[in-house]
Amino acid sequence: MSRLISHLSTSQVLSDHKTFPSFFRTVPSDAFQSLGLAKLVLHFGWTWIGLLAMDNDYGQQGIQSVRQKIIKGGACVAFSENIILNQPDRNAPHIVKVIRESTAKVVVVFSIDIHLIPILDEMLRQNVTKKIFVASEGWSMTQIYLMSQFGNIISGTIGLALYSEMIPGFSQFLNKVNPFMEIGVTWAKIFWQEAFNCVFSNYTNVTRISDTPLKECTGQEDLQSIHNSFTDVSNLRTTYNMYMAVHFVAKSLEDLSNCSVSDGPYPHCGDSHYFKPWQSHTRFLSRITPTLEGALQWATPLWERSDHVVQSAPLFLSTLKQVFLGPRVTHDMALQLLALTQGSSLVSHFAVHFRTLASELEWSDKALIPIFWRGLADHVKDALATREIPATLEELITLSTRIDLRFHERRLERAQCRQRFRLAPTFAKPLESPDQAPEPHEPVVESRAGSKSRTARVLQICHLCQQTGHLASRCLQRSRKRQRLVVVGGGA
Repeated sequence: MSRLISHLSTSQVLSDHKTFPSFFRTVPSDAFQSLGLAKLVLHFGWTWIGLLAMDNDYGQQGIQSVRQKIIKGGACVAFSENIILNQPDRNAPHIVKVIRESTAKVVVVFSIDIHLIPILDEMLRQNVTKKIFVASEGWSMTQIYLMSQFGNIISGTIGLALYSEMIPGFSQFLNKVNPFMEIGVTWAKIFWQEAFNCVFSNYTNVTRISDTPLKECTGQEDLQSIHNSFTDVSNLRTTYNMYMAVHFVAKSLEDLSNCSVSDGPYPHCGDSHYFKPWQSHTRFLSRITPTLEGALQWATPLWERSDHVVQSAPLFLSTLKQVFLGPRVTHDMALQLLALTQGSSLVSHFAVHFRTLASELEWSDKALIPIFWRGLADHVKDALATREIPATLEELITLSTRIDLRFHERRLERAQCRQRFRLAPTFAKPLESPDQAPEPHEPVVESRAGSKSRTARVLQICHLCQQTGHLASRCLQRSRKRQRLVVVGGGA
């Protein structure tokens, strides 16, 4: 059975672990979103509400939950319409007609942006304005708000959005993008030209047409000097959820590779290099599921009684961390980080484990740099000792990785050189006469002298006179020696 961790699926149905035992996600269920949208509507005292949703599981389950909760809270539903996905116009003319004729000023929309655009186009055509939209996360933070033609229609929209968090080291990674990188160079150049409004002299961007001459790109422009959607990493919602999904998988596999019966209730560790699907599933469940279930049980009463903890997102997160990520967890992470060493692995592998542990701690680069340095192998530290110590952890990791890779390349080169000498061809002694020719398929036995001078033959050095350019079989000293033997034999 395969395991799936989703960063975007929010359907309430997927919360049923009996039906979907192998499904996990890093986004909240629509059950929480529906509750939030209903509370948002009731908070502003709106009691006459219109409902609009896509005709799929996401839209129908979400809007029905909203309907139940706002009715329970004392509000009334003016209308409820569906965006029909299998119709080219998405049923827009009928929907807009209902919205225009209704006296309801507030419309809750459970949809994604691409299916809502036909409705907005029709509202623009029928000149329907002065409606307040309450948006689900599917379209509350999308590019639809940058479309100027819809400005009068969606102005004043409020809604819910997925949680956003800074990804450690991601900003530094993006700022290293340059038009000379080996991977993705085509897209990097397109981005570079758009970001700095320039053009490379030997490169044509077919996606851009401009009548005005542009300055030439040098590739030395500074990404940190511009501010756009690419360099802004403060509002990464879907990206952060994807990062967390990968992080959870990596962490569970790391734990499984280090599995030990003495660690706790994990009796089936198995081979650390060959994992069974059920093993990763069990390990993941044992770490993640209790925390999720416990957090849900802890937070639900707070939401129901509108506790002060849930009135502020920063306060809620800090309280959640105190409850479920106490000082013991931080202490264990610190001990693991201090004990981590490179050993016989590459620096790149060591850095992955180091970053994983460091991301759980709020330690500065000043504290992390000496810890990373201490864990490096001796040959890397020896090379670093001749250089200036980098100012940031990322710079130290980059430099250490380059040094280690060069050492690794040199080891491979030496091994290949030794292998070439071992596999160098040998040559049989020249035959004195045809009578000495070996029988068919009979192996030619190499002389003892030939075995000793194998390296000299490869390098074309005569082992008799130590001169280059000929082998011992054609050496003049060898010919003189034979002549003396013949004379002596004749005299005898």
